[in-house]
Amino acid sequence: MSRIPRRPASLPIRLAVATMAGLLLGILGLALLPLFMPGLDPMVRWGFFLWYPTVGAVIAFAGAANAREGGSRALPWWLRGGAIGGWMNFVATLLSPGVMRDFMIAAFGADGLLASPFWFVAEGAVAGLVIGYLVMRFGGEGREPADD
Repeated sequence: MSRIPRRPASLPIRLAVATMAGLLLGILGLALLPLFMPGLDPMVRWGFFLWYPTVGAVIAFAGAANAREGGSRALPWWLRGGAIGGWMNFVATLLSPGVMRDFMIAAFGADGLLASPFWFVAEGAVAGLVIGYLVMRFGGEGREPADD
């Protein structure tokens, strides 16, 4: 199994990659939400649209902070990205459980295994993994962005 080559880290590139990846996920959500919930309040749709660029920015900044405070061993990108994505979606689900539950029921049915709104935590962890990988791959890893 080959290792991914390590790139020199750059905080502006990390932020740009993370925000663009989050923006693409937000656009996907904005496009697909009307299919499942046509009567959804436009403010909630815009909230979904803006959520993942914010998650991406948090992941990018956490990588720089993790590199600075990491001491002898910093957290790997996959743990950092997955944990932040999952945590952010957990908080979002706690803030609006009704909307999340309604979405899951509209998408998977009331009797489905995926009817719980807390499946958004797993979805956020997967999105965080994708964003974390892209940030690490194209924006680099290490102490350099924290030292700029």
